[in-house]
Amino acid sequence: MSSNKEFLNHILDILSDMEDVTCQQVTGEYQLYYRGRHFGGVYDNKLMIKKTPAAEKLIGTPEYAIPYPGASEMLVYRDTEDAEKLMQFIEELYESLPEPKRKKRK
Repeated sequence: MSSNKEFLNHILDILSDMEDVTCQQVTGEYQLYYRGRHFGGVYDNKLMIKKTPAAEKLIGTPEYAIPYPGASEMLVYRDTEDAEKLMQFIEELYESLPEPKRKKRK
């Protein structure tokens, strides 16, 4: 099931005070990036966070979900109404996220 633009816009509005938050649409869903690092996405109208040891620790009691068939398990982030908490979570998570892969020049 694809996510709707209203939910994506809700998440982007919550994160609007953070610089360098971007999204990329992929097959009806949306991947989210902070300072170029992929931290999660909007899948099936849920905010899901990339599963890392730091994310599991920061989120407290993790709830897991698979965003689409064949994908890796992710963490479901439920408290999307508390903007300050979400922004702090992403900021703290940032250092544990992998650097973007550099494309090789041909």
